[in-house]
Amino acid sequence: MTINYAILGEPGRDNAPMVTIDSGQSQHRLLFDCGEGCLSKIPISEIREEAKEMLRKLLGDDWERATLEQAEKAVAEASHSTEN
Repeated sequence: MTINYAILGEPGRDNAPMVTIDSGQSQHRLLFDCGEGCLSKIPISEIREEAKEMLRKLLGDDWERATLEQAEKAVAEASHSTEN
C-alpha cells in the first residue's frame, strides 16, 4: 500500500491536501478542505469523476437507479456552492 499526497493551492493562499491511497487493487482519493482556487490545477473531468464516485458510495444500491443527469446536477450544485 502506498500513500501519496499533494498540497493544492498557492503558498500564502487557501490550501487543501489531496491524499491518494493505492492498495494495489484500487485507488482512493481524499480531498480535505477545498478553498478558493485550490482545484484549478486538477482537470474538471477528474473532479467530476471523484464527485460521481462519492455519490456512488453515498447512495449504494440506489446509485443504479440514479440517472447520470441527477448526478451531474448534484456535481454542478456542489461546484456552484463552493464558488460562492
